[in-house]
Amino acid sequence: MKNTLITIALFLSLFGFIYYSHKTLIDVCIHVEEHCSDIETALDKKDMSSAYKYSLEIKDLLEEKSTQIATYVNHTDINNLNNEVIRLSQYIKKDEISESYASVHVVKYSCKYIRDLETISIKNIF
Repeated sequence: MKNTLITIALFLSLFGFIYYSHKTLIDVCIHVEEHCSDIETALDKKDMSSAYKYSLEIKDLLEEKSTQIATYVNHTDINNLNNEVIRLSQYIKKDEISESYASVHVVKYSCKYIRDLETISIKNIF
């Protein structure tokens, strides 16, 4: 009886951890994609200061949440995303609009890739 209760408690705690990590990952990806859309809008308007502000918000969000989601996702994906966000902020800071557009699309694609990879579907199971 004692072993059964311990097993159930471990299973529930593992299930809770997976649920929390998955929710955190999806929320971070959604926020990053929203900020990337804001950056694209700012770049269209040639408003480099607000684009830089949004890129720093993305960087801060990823730094804050990276330890939580790196235990759930392959950490190289998070590191690549982090590196691209830093590159994006530097492109924006130096007023390189074409490189900024390319970098923001890489960030959006990386978030979409991570989110699609972690979404439960038949394709991901088999």
